[in-house]
Amino acid sequence: MRNGLLYFIGLFASVLLSWAGIVLGSNAQLGKLEPYFDKNEDKAYPQRRSGVAGRPGVALAGTAFGVTMIGTTMPTPLYPCRSATAPAARAQPDHRAPA
Repeated sequence: MRNGLLYFIGLFASVLLSWAGIVLGSNAQLGKLEPYFDKNEDKAYPQRRSGVAGRPGVALAGTAFGVTMIGTTMPTPLYPCRSATAPAARAQPDHRAPA
């Protein structure tokens, strides 16, 4: 692959744009909404999250997981052992019958 860096930049940009559209777009639409107060039940919705779900560490762990998954599922042409310039010692022998 001659343009590996360009391919990686394009892949990164597409993931970044899709994330921005989903996360930042949703936050722009829903982030400033006030909680709804139900007079019948005397409660406000959505209620504040308790426990681990309300902590920013969960977002950090999710981000680390996502980055790890992207790094381990890269297409094989980007790995050096699979490239055309890999040493010939790794190449498979030719088992075809002589012509």
